[in-house]
Amino acid sequence: MSLPSVAPRRETAREAPYFAQRLRVLGLIGLGLLFVLAARLAYLCIIHGDEYYRQSVENFLKTETIPAPRGIIADRFGRPLATNTISYSAYLTPYQNTSDTLTLSLLRFEEMTGIPVIDARKTHRDWPLPKDPEKPFSSSMKFTSFPLADRLPLEVAARIAERPPDELPGISVEETFRRVYPTRIATRRALSHVLGMIGRIESPAEIERLSQPRNEVVQPVEIDKDYIGKRGIELAYEDELRGIKGEQYQVRNVRGNPIGPPEVRRPARGGADLVLTIDVDLQTSASQIMDWGDPANPFNGAVVAMDPRNGEILALVSKPEFAYPPDPGYPQGFYSKAVNGGYPPGSTFKIVAATAALTAGIDPLHEYVCNKYWKFGRATYKCLSYHNNINMYGAIRSSCNVYFFELARQLGWSALAQTAHAYGFGEITDNDFQSQAAQQYQLSSSVPSIKIKAPPLTVDPNYVDGNVIQMAVGQGENVSVTPLQLCSVYSAIANKEGLLLRPHLVREVIRSGEDGERVRRVIDPGARWRTPASNRFIRDNLIRGLRMVIEERGGTGSRAGFDPAWKVAGKSGSAEWSVGASTTHAWFSCFAPYDDPEICVTVLCEKVEGHGGEVAAPIAAMVLDRYFNHTRPKLLEAEWRGEEPLRVSLQDLK
Repeated sequence: MSLPSVAPRRETAREAPYFAQRLRVLGLIGLGLLFVLAARLAYLCIIHGDEYYRQSVENFLKTETIPAPRGIIADRFGRPLATNTISYSAYLTPYQNTSDTLTLSLLRFEEMTGIPVIDARKTHRDWPLPKDPEKPFSSSMKFTSFPLADRLPLEVAARIAERPPDELPGISVEETFRRVYPTRIATRRALSHVLGMIGRIESPAEIERLSQPRNEVVQPVEIDKDYIGKRGIELAYEDELRGIKGEQYQVRNVRGNPIGPPEVRRPARGGADLVLTIDVDLQTSASQIMDWGDPANPFNGAVVAMDPRNGEILALVSKPEFAYPPDPGYPQGFYSKAVNGGYPPGSTFKIVAATAALTAGIDPLHEYVCNKYWKFGRATYKCLSYHNNINMYGAIRSSCNVYFFELARQLGWSALAQTAHAYGFGEITDNDFQSQAAQQYQLSSSVPSIKIKAPPLTVDPNYVDGNVIQMAVGQGENVSVTPLQLCSVYSAIANKEGLLLRPHLVREVIRSGEDGERVRRVIDPGARWRTPASNRFIRDNLIRGLRMVIEERGGTGSRAGFDPAWKVAGKSGSAEWSVGASTTHAWFSCFAPYDDPEICVTVLCEKVEGHGGEVAAPIAAMVLDRYFNHTRPKLLEAEWRGEEPLRVSLQDLK
């Protein structure tokens, strides 16, 4: 059934005027809006068109980074070693400027500040100067800021900022942070190899490292503004020390000067603070003690002081030192002899032969006859003196070479090599202040390693030749150690469990969380492995001989000035470094107190006249004096406050 159709409704005569009136009202409103829009367009384009066009050309919105301060580095007692201060730098921005205008601006800048500035054409190696002096710079570089001067005094920076934009076109001043190290020259030099230094970005690897996202934030790399750690702690802990840059929007005019306050998009976050294991007083004293012989001609070498209970480094000195900025007169100052220097260890290495003998079951009371000269094949080897009948303890005390020559002939190269590697010689001295690449380089270049080669005509582990004989007394081409490595080995003998610990310089890392709360992370390095000194029989016999070096008449360290109350045990060494040389490398390595050791000291003096007991041992005694009379009371006070010293045990190996 279909529905009936309905006709459309028609307007009545009465309704027509009403609709017409509404249409007229809507039309008038539309005409009014069009008039307002046209008037506004006329105002913008006709009346003020030239002015706004000029502003749109001259002003630009620039995304800028907010510099983040590096973390503060302090010693174990909280004294600052590396901080930051506000610094001002001048930059040149070529936007809407020609070569001539920028050159004129630079001349005015030099007249105003008195700071010599090189020609604009040489301020940056990538600066694309136009051939036509009247032609603006290329669009690809016109927004780039090029550095003119760093570390401007506040009054100079304020003078530049107050000048009208037209007077110094393209020159602006930016606030940043500058790294500040201790003001005392002696302290700054003493810490130079520990703290290291920062510098400008110079390599693609550094650019790649800075480009890595941090906290899901991609950091823009500004080659002419960013600094990066170059050496020492500044390099090893670059990722922790470097802050996270902020970001802001800034409107700038044609001259590069800011217009109005910036709009901060993301605030900057400072880097983490580091608390080192170093005692700055002990560090400075050890550095100055190395100058005790002749301040005008100080010893070259190294001093390492370590806590044998946990591997914390209390002092790490390398001579020569360098200042920051580096002195041109110290071309070798960057070379840390304590960490990277490879030297024959001399008689300090005799503990390896003694350990191998004890492991093989040789009675330490068994005596060999020392007539000063000892023949092996066609070669004749020499001892320091006539010792007649002498056992292991006396040989360690008097540093008798003949006794250890006899041990080498009886043990063979395999026993000596295996024992040396068991103590960590020939292995990477793992630490927290060198990159893995640097540590691997050390091993591959054989700087801190024992280079044991299989004999060419036999594979007999008991094989003995001249190199094996010399190896027993720390000489020859088979052995080379670093001061840090030797100190680690003597620390393993000192601690009661015979553990080879990981030397480290950083005690705590303190960073600010998202909510601004300070978060502390204590560094626990753990142990690397157990050494032969974990055997109580071996350790007790070694310490008995090392005590006699200090306590008995005829001991090579008995005249060095060690206080008997310190209970020191140690060993001297004098290593020949060149055939026919009249000087030697003087060594001394010791720990105290021997019944409950808390410090181990290793001293190296390069190419000196005199033996280790005459030159290096007195330096070790003065370092211990500083420790027991100054550093130790502060450590005991910290322990009284509840800051127990970290102790590494066998559980760390599981």
